[in-house]
Amino acid sequence: QDTKFGWIVGGNMQFKYDKVNVNSSPMSITCTSIENKLDDMLINFWRIEDVTSNNNSMSIAEKYCEDHFLETYKRDVSGKFVVSIPFTENLHLLGDSKQIALNRFLSLEKKLRYQP
Repeated sequence: QDTKFGWIVGGNMQFKYDKVNVNSSPMSITCTSIENKLDDMLINFWRIEDVTSNNNSMSIAEKYCEDHFLETYKRDVSGKFVVSIPFTENLHLLGDSKQIALNRFLSLEKKLRYQP
């Protein structure tokens, strides 16, 4: 059984006392400790926490964002990071969103003129 303190094994044990007639409950306790060496534990820790080994698992979009940040970031006088906004290079992918947004704005403006 796995407990907070490690693994334990429990159960009945049979003892035969040939020469002594004693009314008792025999108990046997064995403590075995297996510990990892500190250096093995540190090696395992750094293997798990190693961030650089995960660079290959980035998607194309994540890689683009990472590169964009590294190429454009700076710090202002208060110490905050400032990063330029990544605009899309292929404007045709935006579609006709400007005209749709303009029509919605004009419609809202017209509505507010009559119902302020």
